[in-house]
Order: sequence, then C-alpha cells, then structure tokens
Amino acid sequence: MRGRGVGRPAALLGLGPVLAVIGFQLWVTPSNPPGYHRDEAALSYNAYSIATTARDEDGAFMPLFFRSYGDYKSPLYPYLLAGIFRITGPHKAVARWFSAVLGALAVLLLGLLAKRITGRNVVAVVVVVLAGLTPWLFELGRVALEVATQPLLVTSLLLALHRAWRSRTWTAREGVPVGLLLGLLLYSYTGNRMLAPLLAAALAVFAGRGRWRWLLAAWGTFAVSLVPLGALRAASSGHGHRALWRDHDRA
Repeated sequence: MRGRGVGRPAALLGLGPVLAVIGFQLWVTPSNPPGYHRDEAALSYNAYSIATTARDEDGAFMPLFFRSYGDYKSPLYPYLLAGIFRITGPHKAVARWFSAVLGALAVLLLGLLAKRITGRNVVAVVVVVLAGLTPWLFELGRVALEVATQPLLVTSLLLALHRAWRSRTWTAREGVPVGLLLGLLLYSYTGNRMLAPLLAAALAVFAGRGRWRWLLAAWGTFAVSLVPLGALRAASSGHGHRALWRDHDRA
C-alpha cells in the first residue's frame, strides 16, 4: 500500500508536464503565423473540393497528386483533411488545428518509444517535454501543409521497427505495418518520394537468420504502394506530368 501511495504522486507529477506540453502543441492562434500561405489555401481548397465533389480544383476525379500553383502536392494530407472538412466544414483554423493534432500525436509517440526502449517513465516524460518544445515540431503544427504528417509517420515507423526488434519473432505479420508506413510516407511529402525508398533499402540492416520473411513482407507491402506511382509515371506523357518528375528529382 505504501508503494502505491508513493507511485500516485509521482505519476501525477509526470502527467502535469505532459499535459502542459500537449496543451501548448494544440494551442492554435490566427496570428501564428499570420495570414494563410497560398500552399495552405491550395491544400485546404482541394481538401474541401474532394470532400464535397470527390474532384480537385481542376475537376480531376480523386487524383493521386494535386496540381496547384505550378507544382504537384502529395495526396495524404489533403485526403485526410477532406475527411475532417466533411464533418466540420472548411475553415483555416480547422486545417491548422488538424496539423497541431498530428504534431501532438508525434510528440506522444516519441514518449512512448522512449518508454519502450528504456522502460522508465521519467525518460518518457523528458522526451515528451523536449520534443514538445522543439521549434521545428512546434512550427509544423502551426501550418496546414503536407509536411505536418511526417513526424507522426516517422515516429510510427520507429515504433513498428522497435516492436519487431523487441519481440524477436520477425514474422511477416510484423513486416506488413512497416511496409504500409513506408508507403504512407511515400505519398505524404515531395521529398519523401526519395526518402521512403532509401528507408526501405535501409531495412536490409535487419536481414539475418530468421528475419527474411519479415523483410520480404515489408518490402513486398512497400512495393505494392509503388504501383500507383509507377503507373502514373508510365501513363504520363504531357508537360504537366513531366513537371511532377522534375520536382521529384529536385527533391
């Protein structure tokens, strides 16, 4: 009983900073940053258009990428935001709040990862506080841009890899989520069309005795996610579609 009495104040003491950081992450004000960037407006408008008509601003039905302001925007963020707009209606505050939620979830998952690696609650709390006060993570939660999805996806990928490492079973079932997360990363941000394949190749460091089924499941699942991108490239013949690949190569 005495141990429980000591544990409860310690748990409450750790919960306080975590709640403060999450509240800080979710605090969205119209003046930070001021205005609404044209890329934010383009993503929000396309999300609204998809939510209401299933077409983008140019009338394309459920496009794989969104052409706007001379470039191609990745699909994950606007399609997720379309689901939010379907419920709330379009508003820039809703879009930025959605980014803030993605950032807060990434911070919490970093704390969970720290807890699973070290087994210590105090380390998890410290990681949550440090991540929550990191300017880069905070700023991503203030803008309605595609890159807001990246911290959450990368942290989820690390958790999936750690789960496989800790279980030491390395089954195909554990490889599939890794491949799925890499596929989502691929379609989340322009630069990730290079990063995701590189991370997939880096999974080879886990190759070894008893791990081939896990590795092949991860690679196979990721390869399936490449099919729409490959089909688009094979079918593209116009100048606009070639611009997509120029943007990809520059990224």
